[in-house]
Amino acid sequence: MFRHEAYTKLTIQITEAVSTEKIFLLATTNIQYEAKGVFIGVPVKPVKSIHYHVLVLVPSKRFIDYASQQEKVELACYRAGLVTALVMGIDQFNEWLRQGHFFAVPVKEEGTLIYDKGDIPLVKHKPIDMAFAIEESSIAYSEGIERMQQLMDKNKLHAGAVCGLQTIIKAGTGLEVKTTDLDKLVRHASLLIKEIPAFFPSSSSDLTHFSRKLLALLRLTAFADMQILPR
Repeated sequence: MFRHEAYTKLTIQITEAVSTEKIFLLATTNIQYEAKGVFIGVPVKPVKSIHYHVLVLVPSKRFIDYASQQEKVELACYRAGLVTALVMGIDQFNEWLRQGHFFAVPVKEEGTLIYDKGDIPLVKHKPIDMAFAIEESSIAYSEGIERMQQLMDKNKLHAGAVCGLQTIIKAGTGLEVKTTDLDKLVRHASLLIKEIPAFFPSSSSDLTHFSRKLLALLRLTAFADMQILPR
């Protein structure tokens, strides 16, 4: 399928699922599946699929559950491929642009706008405030690391892994993904740190190793941020 055809299919499914102002494509990943097993007579030939990371900007409303909007988007897009969606109000996104927010500005400058309803334009943005960006991410990492360590000390490995992944997403985007589904959180975090899916456990018995490696990664990333924080 040609790229523009795939994007058209994707945007149709998203806009039918939720009221949408704009859609940015943030990243794509090619995935290859191959099925083998005891009950599969003939192994299924490798099937190629695409994982889409998208940001969906919706009309801002006083009472709106962005988590449920995200669920609707991802469920509606199953025929287009695997979709991991961030959903936020366009008013908040525009405010972040005015502030020079570390997530909004790169999305506007480098993201691919694959749908624009045109009712609400994006505002002019300030340059990224790097000192603020690093300080904000460092605070998120510091709080997340402390909370994750407390959970692991209590042997709450699943909760610890959820906390660690949510910390990466919060520090990297400024947004909160409200779910305890590790698979979904890993997909979100892979937008920011591509190595995370590689050591995600295939079973709950491997969760200890995953949590420890994730905690070490958080500490390393937080330390790196602090090293370049302007004095």
